[in-house]
Amino acid sequence: MASGCPMMTMKAASEHPCFGGDHSKAGRIHLPVAPGCNIKCGFCERKFDCANESRPGVTSRVLTPEQAIAYSEAGPVLRASGVPYDIRRADPYSIYDRFDFDVAVRYHGDTYDRYLIRIDECRQSLRILQQAVRDLPGGSIQEGKPQYQVRVPAGESYGRVEGPKGELGYYVVSNGKANPWRYHVRAPSFINLNAYELMCVDNKVADAVAILGSIDIVLGETDR
Repeated sequence: MASGCPMMTMKAASEHPCFGGDHSKAGRIHLPVAPGCNIKCGFCERKFDCANESRPGVTSRVLTPEQAIAYSEAGPVLRASGVPYDIRRADPYSIYDRFDFDVAVRYHGDTYDRYLIRIDECRQSLRILQQAVRDLPGGSIQEGKPQYQVRVPAGESYGRVEGPKGELGYYVVSNGKANPWRYHVRAPSFINLNAYELMCVDNKVADAVAILGSIDIVLGETDR
């Protein structure tokens, strides 16, 4: 794969201190933001221009908006069928209500649109990153490993976020102790497989591989 392609760019970005996944931990940022973060964001933005958006025609059986909703599809699979639903807009959490970004949506509902929607979402993610870096307050960072333990009241609750593959939900039952008494994960990869058979109808066996790739499952989420 060429070094200028989006996947290589995202790999480089994920290894950069600016974009590490640890920044969403409870408490404050535990690492300083590396110099040149804004430059890196601009570099990534330019690299996404290499994505080919010339449409070769319908590339699989179309998943209509009505079908996507009926099969409980989520995330890019849902939005590639013309349904502009994103939890960060529908039910904002964290500080997403402070950011200016668009809900990426495509309207063909085929394999190629499920590819393009992810390129669109990478661009929107860069918009969010640029705003986050711009508005990051100064001051000292978290020093040392924090000593804290979360205790929640007895009861039950459901929380959800917009993950890269769709709605990621956690149903938690607490008995008042530090660890959950029971919990269940609503994994988007597992849910998005609902429509796989429908998308494969009237296609060739070889097409089934591309269709599965366009759903973009994680096997750990589907092993039930």
